[in-house]
Amino acid sequence: MQVDHKLAKARGGTDDFDNLMPSCRLDNYHKDTYTIEEYREQLILKIDRIMKDSNTRLLNRHRIIKFNCDKIVFYFEKQGT
Repeated sequence: MQVDHKLAKARGGTDDFDNLMPSCRLDNYHKDTYTIEEYREQLILKIDRIMKDSNTRLLNRHRIIKFNCDKIVFYFEKQGT
């Protein structure tokens, strides 16, 4: 786990405790300076692109992969922070 800033310091965020949240290294890297909602939107776009790929559709049709279309909820949101 790493410490991430809810609002990136580059966008005016601070090191105050209320602006910090746990994040896995990969999510922290890909979130970059996006806000939480912007990052969620980026993940949804990635899912949409993957689902349009013919190889993905083929794997899905043969039940090799299965899509989870649940709303994206981050760990810290589940914890009520």
